Amino acid sequence: VAFAIFMAFWAVLFLEFWKRRQFKLQYDWDVLGYEAAEERARPEFEHKIKNHISLTSEKKQKKFIIFNEVLNRQEYIQPASWFWPKFLSSTSILFVMVLAVLGIFLGVLFYRIAIAGLLYNALIGVSGGPSVADIIVSITGAGIQLIFIIVLNNIYGYLALVLNNWELHRTQTEYDDSLTTKMYIFQFVNFYSSIFYVAFFKGNFTGYPGGYNR
Repeated sequence: VAFAIFMAFWAVLFLEFWKRRQFKLQYDWDVLGYEAAEERARPEFEHKIKNHISLTSEKKQKKFIIFNEVLNRQEYIQPASWFWPKFLSSTSILFVMVLAVLGIFLGVLFYRIAIAGLLYNALIGVSGGPSVADIIVSITGAGIQLIFIIVLNNIYGYLALVLNNWELHRTQTEYDDSLTTKMYIFQFVNFYSSIFYVAFFKGNFTGYPGGYNR
């Protein structure tokens, strides 16, 4: 209870002090009243759009140019017909990677069940056999899970960066937000799926002290 109260206060104070730090940095850099409409397009975005426009007809070029009334100038944009297919493809790949994480987690879970059964049968009659089997299963299962977590995190970290560049976001804020969202969703499932299993599902299968199912 004391730890939970401490964490609640810590979380609130951390956010409040970070807000103060954020406003101080905005004031120091003179961007306190910064508007999203004033943000310049990323050089990579303008370069690719300009290259594409140079290869299209004048009629099609109009889809890539808008007039910014705030700054009173023309700016390049990415048409929805360009962006949404890329976005949906990126989302589909993220969904597949999340399913891969869950599939690997279930595979490790079945591995632990199968190895536990084999070890229990092999160590029947041995003093402390079940305890040794539990230790072996826990260590090997956790090791395999850790390896897959690290490998998949590195793979998707690279993949998310490639997909984010392919989506061709106009501003740096849009680019950073999109990359952060991709990494957050994947890493949340990748890092915490086993913890959620232990917290909410494991007890339902094995029972509890005084009421085990096996």
